[in-house]
Amino acid sequence: MRIAMIEQIIKSFDLINVEVLLVSTPDSTIKQASNALLAKWNCQLPDIIGKKIMNFGNGLVSAKPTTGLSQQDKNHLEVCYSPPIGSPNQSVFCIQPIVHESEAYILLLGEQN
Repeated sequence: MRIAMIEQIIKSFDLINVEVLLVSTPDSTIKQASNALLAKWNCQLPDIIGKKIMNFGNGLVSAKPTTGLSQQDKNHLEVCYSPPIGSPNQSVFCIQPIVHESEAYILLLGEQN
């Protein structure tokens, strides 16, 4: 049942072409991603599912807080996908914590430029 709920969340965001990452906590493992994000990062779901988000500059997928002085910037994260071949791709996300059936996740919602 948990998988079905997660899939429905991602499908909903796919309908409106929003970049989304679903990350489990506290281990920071990527559980799901939207098609819009996969297209931007030029990768496929198996390339990132199960991968941990590391400190910025380390690993296949890494993240850092966005830089800025406003309170709103504290709720944003810059995530970088660095494929083995090719250029790194970055996206900025708004952080939305969610809990379902006692499991904690972070839903990262892409910011539109």
